[in-house]
Amino acid sequence: MRPRFGITWKYFIACSAIATIAIFTIALLINGVVRDRYRRWTADKLKVHALLAAEIFKNALNEAPEKADLLAKEIGRSTGLRITLIDPMGTVLADSERDPLTMENHSGRPEIKKALKGEIGMSTRYSTTLGEMMSYVAVPVIEEGRIRGVVRVSLKTREVNLLIGEITDRVLLLSIIMWAVALALTFLFSSLFSSSVRRMVALTRKIAEGDFTVRTAVRRRDEMGSLAEALNEMARKLQSLFEQLQTRYD
Repeated sequence: MRPRFGITWKYFIACSAIATIAIFTIALLINGVVRDRYRRWTADKLKVHALLAAEIFKNALNEAPEKADLLAKEIGRSTGLRITLIDPMGTVLADSERDPLTMENHSGRPEIKKALKGEIGMSTRYSTTLGEMMSYVAVPVIEEGRIRGVVRVSLKTREVNLLIGEITDRVLLLSIIMWAVALALTFLFSSLFSSSVRRMVALTRKIAEGDFTVRTAVRRRDEMGSLAEALNEMARKLQSLFEQLQTRYD
């Protein structure tokens, strides 16, 4: 009776399952690491731009508010980030995307509170001004040991998520390609393995039918090759024994 699933398919299914689990587990881990590192890189990027902007705005704080606003818009255009300058009372002095005169007091914003204490403030939250989620980094503008104001740099999280989505898509595509290659190699090796097994089965059947002259080619140097050599040796010994018996009784 022929088995429902041959050794080729059993071997292929087992190896494919292992390859699938391994590849997609690794892909998930890589994707998680890349996403985390990109978010940290984005936060570091915002921090660097905020510190640079704070140095630039030191002189602007001593000039007319209109100049500070023009400077914020210029920095915003060159960096692609939103730049906001706030005084110690929370009043917006300049903003790269909005008219500062129409903006509400920012003293209650968590990142501004931290910056006014002389620290670097970071937060991700919903912007009531822009109406979407934003990532913020705020740093104090310190001059002669006194906090003169706060520079806040922000980026839409939608833009970050789009880039992370692209990274995820690339990792997924690479995983699918690796999975397809793994399946093809698995099928190839399982076919070669089952071919060797079928030759062994055919040899043993011939021997069982009384044909001791049959031999199989030894094409491998692994356990299957050793088995083939053992079966050939068994066939030779049985043939020799059969010939001896024939000679004795003839």
